[in-house]
Amino acid sequence: MDQILTDNVWKQIARQACKEKRKYAAIAYVSNDQYVRFGKGDILVCDVSDQAIRTGETSPAVLLRFFKAGAQLFSRPNLHAKIMVFGKNVLIGSCNLSDSSATSLREAALLSSRSVIRSQAVAFIHRSREEAEPIDRHFLERIRKIKVLRRRPVSLVRRSRARPLGNRTWVVRTEDLDPNRFKDEEKWVERAVKEVKQRLADPESEISWIRWTGHDGFRKLAKEGDTIIDMGSSQRGKRVVVSAPTAILKRQDRQKKWTRFYFEVTKGRRKMSWTNFGRNLKRLGIKNIKKNSTRELSRRDAALVDTVWEESE
Repeated sequence: MDQILTDNVWKQIARQACKEKRKYAAIAYVSNDQYVRFGKGDILVCDVSDQAIRTGETSPAVLLRFFKAGAQLFSRPNLHAKIMVFGKNVLIGSCNLSDSSATSLREAALLSSRSVIRSQAVAFIHRSREEAEPIDRHFLERIRKIKVLRRRPVSLVRRSRARPLGNRTWVVRTEDLDPNRFKDEEKWVERAVKEVKQRLADPESEISWIRWTGHDGFRKLAKEGDTIIDMGSSQRGKRVVVSAPTAILKRQDRQKKWTRFYFEVTKGRRKMSWTNFGRNLKRLGIKNIKKNSTRELSRRDAALVDTVWEESE
């Protein structure tokens, strides 16, 4: 589902956002909590530079309320994005979380539930968080003492070049690995899992990974922000179980010997048997995905496959 929202965007999505247990957002300026509030388990990255406080673009009082409610807050100076992920939905647009955005500015935003868009948004927010400074009580006490001048800021800091996020969707055939086979690689796995785990707001989520070798397209092209649909074996390889789409959060290469792709496994992640999945593919007219396929999906096929999971809810 894709929809363009205009004018008071926050009011239009407030009720839906409040129903979700967790929200992830990278929003440049935050000075209004009338429609959307952040609390326990939520992540908010925004511009909390001294300049943003002096000009009134970001409000220490609003951030303090979010902090007391249990939200994880981060300061990323020069952030200009306006992205929020809530549930299976992602909002991307022009609107800050501010009074002017809610009441006077002509805003527009895309509301989408497409997994490829959500994957890229999640990856961008987590990357922004990595680049940001955590906000604690001491940080909040300091910025509350800054005098607000309410002048629009003029940034002279040169923007750093960002790595592009992936926008591909992959079906990947996987097999369980012998846990004792790659003991010498455990230190790399532990380091990556710890790094990715720290990005997640949901304490019940786990981190899983796919180890890949060879020179095929998946290893060559897949990157953070891409979407993967894992078709893995269970019960000692007797059955193939297909898992719902998820985002690649980290790519790890080791001296061209292997590549690992790390992703989040949420509690209650949807799965279905290959028999049911294949039956749905046939119904949609998708003929190029087989039980042992590892391949990139076209945008058309990726959008069609999304409907399979929407209908299974």
